[in-house]
Amino acid sequence: MTTSTPQAFSLSLPRGFVPLPLFEEGRDDAGLARHFADLLGLDDVDESSTMVAAVMADFGAMLGSGGLEYAAMGLFRSPSVPTRPVSALLTCVRMTASQSALSTEIAALMTIHQELGAAPQVLTLPAGEAVAVVTEEAQDVGTAPAVPAVVLNRQVSVWIPEPDGDTIAVVSVASPSWPDWEHVCDLALGIFDSFGWENGTPA
Repeated sequence: MTTSTPQAFSLSLPRGFVPLPLFEEGRDDAGLARHFADLLGLDDVDESSTMVAAVMADFGAMLGSGGLEYAAMGLFRSPSVPTRPVSALLTCVRMTASQSALSTEIAALMTIHQELGAAPQVLTLPAGEAVAVVTEEAQDVGTAPAVPAVVLNRQVSVWIPEPDGDTIAVVSVASPSWPDWEHVCDLALGIFDSFGWENGTPA
């Protein structure tokens, strides 16, 4: 592997995803509100879309401070129950590979995730082999001990090593919309299939 700087890559996102600003200098609450108003089917920006935009901008800044390089929030309707909203968070980050060959990097990623108690799988994407992992976390969002409320957040991530370089791209799609998890997975797989390295790997 020869590259010394993280290799760029591209993704194709379906309609419904809005990029989140990860830094204050790129923050545009008004523009974000217009995006969310459009997704919500509103004729114009109103108080609710403005509030959503402000919260999402703050969330994006938090993700940026955590080292993520790209994030987008998706808002959709459930294909099973059209009145049920579905949300999904896409995040991307790059890191340096630890192995000198693609096959050993895939094997190392499999071992790491297995040791963490996950059940990783090898995927063959247009961009090459990758390791996929599904995780879930139950979050208690109840307002009081007597009023418990648990939200199940699931995330599917792919670790995609650059075939001829030293970069690994980690692309994740997380959602609390567990009744529509199958739909979220289909959405995520479409995004993963669109992944392409800047050096010409097909997207």
